[in-house]
Order: sequence, then C-alpha cells, then structure tokens
Amino acid sequence: MFEKLRVASYPHYRFDDVIWGVSAAFVHDLPLHRPPRGKVFIAHPTRRHSSADVSRTSKTIPDEDVVRIGKMALTSPIRTAFDLIGQLGEPEGFAVLESCLRRSVFGSDAGADAAARFGYPPDTLALAERRIAEDFLPVLGRLSKGQVRAQRLLSAIGPLSESYGESRFAYNLTQLRLTGFSQQARIWAGRSVIARVDFLHRESRTIVLIDGFSKYADNGVRLMRKEVRQYNRLLELGYRIVRLNFTEVTHLEECATKLFGQAPHLREFIAPRKRSGARQSRT
Repeated sequence: MFEKLRVASYPHYRFDDVIWGVSAAFVHDLPLHRPPRGKVFIAHPTRRHSSADVSRTSKTIPDEDVVRIGKMALTSPIRTAFDLIGQLGEPEGFAVLESCLRRSVFGSDAGADAAARFGYPPDTLALAERRIAEDFLPVLGRLSKGQVRAQRLLSAIGPLSESYGESRFAYNLTQLRLTGFSQQARIWAGRSVIARVDFLHRESRTIVLIDGFSKYADNGVRLMRKEVRQYNRLLELGYRIVRLNFTEVTHLEECATKLFGQAPHLREFIAPRKRSGARQSRT
C-alpha cells in the first residue's frame, strides 16, 4: 500500500510518462517477492533520469498496452508481467503471468478464489488457452525485445496456481524438466474424493504440497485437523508426499534437493535436453 501511495502521489510526472515494471505491479496488486522499493519506475519515449525518487527509462510503450487509473498512465497488467521478466527475472515474471492468466480466466481474484473453493469448471484449461491467444499473444507481439524468452514462459503457464508459492514450484518444474505433474488434482478412493492436492505425479504416485502459513491463520485448527486426516489416508493409499515451504520453492537448488531426496524415482521423468538446430542437422 505504501508503494502504491508513492506512485499515486509522485508530483513530477511528465507528459508521455508511463508507469511500468515494479511500480505498475504494485498498483495492479500483482504478486511480487522482495521487489525493489523506494522509487517510481517510469517509461518515457525520449527522456531518462534517475534520482532517489524516480527511475525514468527511455522506452516507448504502445498505446494498446497502456491503461489509465485516475491521472496515472501505466502499463496494463499483462504488459507489466512481460516487462517484469527483464526487470526482475524469469521466476518473478512467470508468477505474475500466471496471476494475470488466472484473473483473465476467472474474471477477478474473487472469481478465482470461488473456483478454488467450489471446484474448477471442466473447461478451465481450454478457456485458459483461449485467453492466452486473445489477451496475451497480442501483447507479446508488441514487445520490442525479449519475445523468445517471453514466449517460452508463456507456453508453460497455467491458471491453476492458487498462490505465489505454487507458481514458483510450477516454474521450477520447467527448469528441472520434470514431466507428468498435474495441478489441483483430485484423488479418489472408490467413489469418494479423498483430497484435492496442489501437484500430483500420477504415474509415480507422488504428491507435492506447497505449505503456506496464511491458510492456517485464516482457517484455524479445523483445517489443520482435516489435512492431517487426509495426509494419513493418502499415505495409506500408497502415495508419497513431499511438502515444500515457501523458502524452498523460491530457491531452485533447495527445491530440487528436497524433491529428489524424498522422491528419487522422479528422476526417471526428467525430459532430455533439446538439441540445438545445428547439432540436430548433423545427426
């Protein structure tokens, strides 16, 4: 909130200034982990300037990617997500792209929360593909640089991550080249659903749970007791469960060490590295 106020109250905006990057992400309430604070990030077609209060970068933002909130002009949420890939790195950009896709599919954060609580519609993934084609690809095509990397991340995002931590684990799966995982998967015993888990590798019967403190703070002891019962039942059914905390999912090496340490059989599902075009032509 303080950073949003900083952006809204900056008194020296110039004509053609567009708030972008981290500052736009604050205004749009996009998820960020330890973002830089204290400056307003601004794009301007010709001017650049840096001070204790502002970082003005010389770059042009297409009109189609600019939205207005009051007197402020800022990049749209989707354009902001693409810009964050270069500003903060791939993991942050991936998480924000997933957040934007989730909002696009369900209409709002409230709509996404309702779907998580009452069940995802069966056409959720198909709708996400349409939203990517209609909402994201046009923005991608207007990027002046970084299109290849942005396209690679865009091809891997989905609408089912219910937290920043889940998005970071989904990104880690792409880095580790682990195949076969599905998100928000239901596990059945007969005709009854035992649990809906964060990530399920059905072939190896491996479950990955991303632990978050807030859900227990919000829902109390009752939820903890329910999850303990589910946990024990899943173990009885022969599932292997790996629990990852926030620190582990935000550090790829820690995540990989724990994941493969507790579920070494997952190494069998690592996809081979793609060969370069030149190397393929010689084979």
